[in-house]
Amino acid sequence: PLIHRMLRDTSLREYIKTKDIFLEDLCQICFDIFDRVTRPFAIKPELIGTIALARVKLKRLLTEIKNNHTVTGGAA
Repeated sequence: PLIHRMLRDTSLREYIKTKDIFLEDLCQICFDIFDRVTRPFAIKPELIGTIALARVKLKRLLTEIKNNHTVTGGAA
């Protein structure tokens, strides 16, 4: 719904201005999904380190997406 709303309600010019907010919201959704998926396994001590490393990697990848994302083309 977040992506559909953004595409429906904004022009390219508006999206360029608000993309940082959009990407931040999208990253938060990714972390929420990650937390929900890993929560049942987080009670096992042997998996805590693996989950922590996966969370760090997810954060690194999402930060890379946010930092390297550019908007090109399209009608404004």
